[in-house]
Amino acid sequence: MPETLPAVLVPPAEPLDLKAALREEAGRAPEETRRALAGGQRVGDYLWGAWASELPAGASRSDVVGYAGTSWREVWLWVMGERTWQEAATLVGGGVLRRIRS
Repeated sequence: MPETLPAVLVPPAEPLDLKAALREEAGRAPEETRRALAGGQRVGDYLWGAWASELPAGASRSDVVGYAGTSWREVWLWVMGERTWQEAATLVGGGVLRRIRS
């Protein structure tokens, strides 16, 4: 793994289609949507697609998906309009970098 990591992972463009789909799902089944967010898959996959080329060779999709799941509450607040995408994605990105460094 390279000795240097990016100082920050810049949030990609806000995935408005994903947000709308998650918001609709949350309206129908909030508990199921929260469980899905805790799995990290959908948001993590989006962020992995944006950040994979910026991360060092030992970083994995599971690092990004895992931290997106760990941060599900912040992601939920983004879906509900109480956090910005910038806030949620920055939090996930910082956690991914900490996970890789450790």
